[in-house]
Amino acid sequence: QQMGLTPVAHIDGGFTAWKQAGGPVAIKEAKQ
Repeated sequence: QQMGLTPVAHIDGGFTAWKQAGGPVAIKEAKQ
């Protein structure tokens, strides 16, 4: 929320669990 994002939720297992559960993930190209 401090970064201007709402609503914010904590997920057990973190980002890895989110991806494994099929949650949407945006992938950015690496800076060169």
